[in-house]
Amino acid sequence: MSNGIITSLIGIIAALLGAWAGSAISRRSANDILRKQEFNQAAAKFRAAFAPAQVEISRRRELGNVKLREFFSKAFLAHAVAIEEFRPFASDASAYQKACEEYKKTLFDDDDLGDANLRWSSNMLFTAGIESHQDFVIYLLRKIEDILYFASPMK
Repeated sequence: MSNGIITSLIGIIAALLGAWAGSAISRRSANDILRKQEFNQAAAKFRAAFAPAQVEISRRRELGNVKLREFFSKAFLAHAVAIEEFRPFASDASAYQKACEEYKKTLFDDDDLGDANLRWSSNMLFTAGIESHQDFVIYLLRKIEDILYFASPMK
């Protein structure tokens, strides 16, 4: 073969390899962008599900009202749905599960504060380590923030 043909074949092969590499890089970049968009949309929806609770907690903290049980009895259903919908997007499944369980326990089960059902039914929203209504709502808000940590937007 002549040098011209060999040079042409090398050029064609190089062009094909360049096109293949470029398409692979473009495809990966597009997938990364799509993954970030999907995560950010799911995270925004997840955070939005908890926004009314955060506002209600802040309102109740300012007013000193202890009628949060009724609100959270209704809101928790929406929170449970949001928690499950967001689960596939959580970066650390076990830490996410733990944060979700701690939030639920604070509302409905025994937790590190004591018996939640007794606390709610007696309007005593605080036990060991929690000395006031305001301390309890701050604690509850912290439990929500622990869950929402997993929905920090990707940049």
